Amino acid sequence: MKNSQQYQRDLRKMASVIPQASLDLSSVEVSQDVAERSILIYGAPDDFDSKNIKGNVSEVSKKGDAVVVIFSTPKEASKAVKKYHGKNGMVVCKDFAPPILVTGHKPDLFFLRDVPDEISIQDLWLTLDGDEIQLTHISVLTTSSRHVMLCCKEHESLLSKNGTRLKNWRIKVELWNDLCFLMTHKNVVLVENLPEDSTVDTVKQLLGVRDGIKYLEVVTSHNCALVYCQSKPIIDLVVNCNESTLKFSLYKQVACFKNVVFTGNLHETTKDLDLIKHFKDCEITKVIVRLDSRTGLKRASIYLKDEENFKKAVKMNGTELLGQTISVESKPVNNVVERNRVFITDLHRGTTKLHVCLTFQDCGHIIDVFIPKQKNIVNFKEAAYIEFRDSEAIGKALGKSGMKLRGMRFNVHADDPYEGRKKRKRSGVKHQPKRLKET
Repeated sequence: MKNSQQYQRDLRKMASVIPQASLDLSSVEVSQDVAERSILIYGAPDDFDSKNIKGNVSEVSKKGDAVVVIFSTPKEASKAVKKYHGKNGMVVCKDFAPPILVTGHKPDLFFLRDVPDEISIQDLWLTLDGDEIQLTHISVLTTSSRHVMLCCKEHESLLSKNGTRLKNWRIKVELWNDLCFLMTHKNVVLVENLPEDSTVDTVKQLLGVRDGIKYLEVVTSHNCALVYCQSKPIIDLVVNCNESTLKFSLYKQVACFKNVVFTGNLHETTKDLDLIKHFKDCEITKVIVRLDSRTGLKRASIYLKDEENFKKAVKMNGTELLGQTISVESKPVNNVVERNRVFITDLHRGTTKLHVCLTFQDCGHIIDVFIPKQKNIVNFKEAAYIEFRDSEAIGKALGKSGMKLRGMRFNVHADDPYEGRKKRKRSGVKHQPKRLKET
């Protein structure tokens, strides 16, 4: 407890010294331009170079256990995968830039945590039956612990490998979103004003810190990097480097949350593009449309770039959009933000977040899944909440009610069926206070 309290004090002290980041990167798309033209080769000979590869090769480099070959076009890269994969025991796949700032479930993306060093990528590929389950990408992440990213189309086939033993280590497939949350919820420093074409290695050289950085992601479109530090002393080392041109700040998942307006009384067909056009004079970073459970109409949260655009948006109160007069407020009604949530009951006790995401991912973009423990459990069955980004996903999710998951039929509700339920009394004999001895 003392260590936790000390950590919170250190964070508050650190926040008073290092400014809060004003840049919001949650909507930035990761560029796949170079990755689409690149392949990763595992198990290549030590003397492997561009002479061993046919085609218009622009660069050959080393990336951990893999040899990275960059071609001039994505078509040549695809041909190279088909030609060289499986040759002389080599594992060849397309490269992929991981979206570390993802908010919500990303279909087809998974990861394996803490893979031992003695297990090679070739071992993993064979154990997972990579060719059979359509494993399109596998790579070791640049984290302090050895995590492996997977991109797979056959979800059920991949999940069936859970628990498989490989050299005294058991395979456990996890959601990519879980890793992203670990990487971005604390101890993250935003480094701005980086030189163009910066890479992970060049940024580490600029900072002069290598040990203690758990993850580093370069955002080339903004010439900045997110540095996930192991502890506060590592943050101090990063911030106090000798590069005076760099700008440092503490980053949170939605750094510009203070510049948000809440719109109400929207037409039922309103989409995020309609709001972007309506607020065209304001610089918008993100729009989230939700369904208002009180009125049956839609509401939306609009994230603005800065305070000036926030004031412009507030002045749009009372304007007309799609034939209805909308409200624009600086605070949500009753201080509660409506969420696009559905509630699932009668789940198997062994159901995990992974099972729920894969079952409902075709309904729409999933922001979060929450399975409460030691709560809402009735007749040895579990419940779960799913939050979607778009209100259209709610109807699709409700249509799945009665389907089977892990051999049991579950039910989907628009409202929380357990809300207002009285807490169950503890069983057993109540504690009797000791009687005072008579004097």
